Amino acid sequence: MSKLAKVAKQHEVTWAQLNRRLISLPFNYENLFTPSVGEFVKKKAASIGSCPGYLVPCLLATTAYLTAGKSTIRCGPQEMPCNLFMVFVGPPGTGKSQALKEASLQPLHDVQDERDLPNTIIEICTSAALVKTVADNEKAFVVSPELFEVINKLLKSDEDNATGDAQTLCELFSGESSSYRYATERTREIPPNVPFSILGSTQVPYAARLLCRMDQGHGLLDRFTFIFPVCLRPSTAETETARSWLESDEVCLKQLSDIFIEMHDALTTAPASFRFSPEATQALTSLKDDFIKEVNEAIQQGFVPPKSKKIDVLQRVADSLHVFSHVTQALIQGETPSAPPREISSETLQKAKLFVEYTDTQKEIVMEVSIFLFM
Repeated sequence: MSKLAKVAKQHEVTWAQLNRRLISLPFNYENLFTPSVGEFVKKKAASIGSCPGYLVPCLLATTAYLTAGKSTIRCGPQEMPCNLFMVFVGPPGTGKSQALKEASLQPLHDVQDERDLPNTIIEICTSAALVKTVADNEKAFVVSPELFEVINKLLKSDEDNATGDAQTLCELFSGESSSYRYATERTREIPPNVPFSILGSTQVPYAARLLCRMDQGHGLLDRFTFIFPVCLRPSTAETETARSWLESDEVCLKQLSDIFIEMHDALTTAPASFRFSPEATQALTSLKDDFIKEVNEAIQQGFVPPKSKKIDVLQRVADSLHVFSHVTQALIQGETPSAPPREISSETLQKAKLFVEYTDTQKEIVMEVSIFLFM
């Protein structure tokens, strides 16, 4: 029996217990931001009957997509787009779809309508349609309330037909230029550093199946961030309290769409690339040296070298936190946001590091449980 077949045959109690174990890991999402921004995110999540752990990935990935359209990230000689692949996971009925709509789909549609931009949101697609959209528009954002269906279809086609869809996703994440030739269509050219992000939600058993399907050595697994947050829904009283708070005269910022419309405008004068402060750069250099050391030791000892995009993901999450916090803080204070500062602080990098380490730990737990199920 194949790995995927064994995963599919597991009883739902298995996944409920796994989810319980994953959400037992503590993480305070509000601490990713300044106190006022963190409070707004918490109240906004409660006002739609959802949780910050669902809202935050939507905010980060949507910010990454808008930012990648205007700026890159530079650290030393390396330059990369701010592309993020994020999946948040939880049981049905816990507010996943509402968070996705409120913090990504609706704001993006509002930005497109308000600023007369082409629609580059992809909710479901074939492999050829994905490449065509990216090549024609030089940007795309895959957003789906059931991402399993979208990614599973691409990866299944890749296994059955050797279409190279996994490699395509890896190249788009990294910002590599590529050329696709089809027998019945013209050649599709994708330039470097194209804005391309993936955001979606799914349930625990489907997340486990996705992780198993991605774990094929081509590096796609390392590019995806999976989040299994504490997804306890607020009571009706808590939801009403949060709504009343947002509607009060003392609160200047009401809607998430306002953040992203102002973010789009502020990014028009943003620097061509965001850089890290000297202290943050030194921290990144230490992380890179540690990783190089691990790779070299594995090679010398005859082990499989570690494969990781953790440092790339870390820089991109830090960049998204930097831009989102700057714009949102200004709106909370009733001000029109200026262009985000070029330099990303060491404090922001540290917050991103805690988030990435938390999600990596959760991913490792799911993979360990999956290996046990295969035995």
